[in-house]
Amino acid sequence: FVQATTIGKDLSLDDLRKAGYQAILLCSGAGTQADLDLEGQELAGAFSAAQFLMRTNLGDHYWIGPQLSPLQIGEKVVIFGWGHAAVDCARTAIRLGARQVICLYPNHEMELLCRQEDKLAAMEEGVLFQPYAQPIRLIGDPNGQLQQVVCQRMIPKCVAGERKSVPLPGATFELPADNFIAALEL
Repeated sequence: FVQATTIGKDLSLDDLRKAGYQAILLCSGAGTQADLDLEGQELAGAFSAAQFLMRTNLGDHYWIGPQLSPLQIGEKVVIFGWGHAAVDCARTAIRLGARQVICLYPNHEMELLCRQEDKLAAMEEGVLFQPYAQPIRLIGDPNGQLQQVVCQRMIPKCVAGERKSVPLPGATFELPADNFIAALEL
């Protein structure tokens, strides 16, 4: 592995070919995550997908400070997202011992942005999928630990010829949660 090197700046593909490499694989890493800007997202137990997956995949020698301390997964995990990252987080949470994992998404996007076989495998592992729902705030205890996710039910609606999800007035519900993962993909 060559670290801290930017292809196109530090080295070109021609430089690598001249150095004798016959095959070159460029891996750009994970995509950029959208910011959820959710009240309570600073609570202990709330993560972005990147934070959650990084902390579950790093070895002990990488844990430094509270941001990279060993991950404490609770029994109840709520995930908001509709793509590969959401399903990866859901299946990882189950494997780490979560008893209940619910994946919320605001519309039918999960069917479009996630491989169906991955979603089916997650369902076989016990992940529950809740379409037409999205979080509106996270609630914690006096010590700053996540306890609950307040959610909004959504309904499909045609807006200017485009199918969108809009809030269903007065239709909110709460989910108890030890962990919340925002798995939004751009």
